[in-house]
Amino acid sequence: MLYGSKARGTDDKESDIDLLVLTSRELGWKERDAITDALFDIELAYGVVISSLVLPAAEWERGRFAVLPIHEEIEDSGVLV
Repeated sequence: MLYGSKARGTDDKESDIDLLVLTSRELGWKERDAITDALFDIELAYGVVISSLVLPAAEWERGRFAVLPIHEEIEDSGVLV
């Protein structure tokens, strides 16, 4: 899910790309590293900065992130990609 200034359409040339990646289960370190490496390759290829949150969907829906302000922001203005 894309969120932040890019999702709201208020970004500028210095804005990063805020990305929430929800998984169906808890990931091991190798899987998390694979996602991080793939995002880093995109950053290098396109000259962008990606700020990512990679979480199991259950943690997003019922865990500690469910009560944080960022949860409401992403639910309200996030764009599914």
